[in-house]
Amino acid sequence: MTPIPAPPQRMVLRQLAPDFYRAMAQLDATSGQGLDPLLTGLVKVRASQLNHCTFCIDKHSRDTRRDGESERRLYAHSPS
Repeated sequence: MTPIPAPPQRMVLRQLAPDFYRAMAQLDATSGQGLDPLLTGLVKVRASQLNHCTFCIDKHSRDTRRDGESERRLYAHSPS
């Protein structure tokens, strides 16, 4: 049998590139100002899908559900 490879380790961006991390955190904090929080949540879920980041998909899906988004819109390819 072929051994199963170990999963890759997640980068600790905060340590590897602290200036970039702070800039991204600031962008995240300001990007949703004036927008419906549910729309912002859907955008984060979709961006995570495009990035193939299962950790982020799970996190943003749970957060968006908690904030009141419907399962139908969460799983739709084109939010309506």
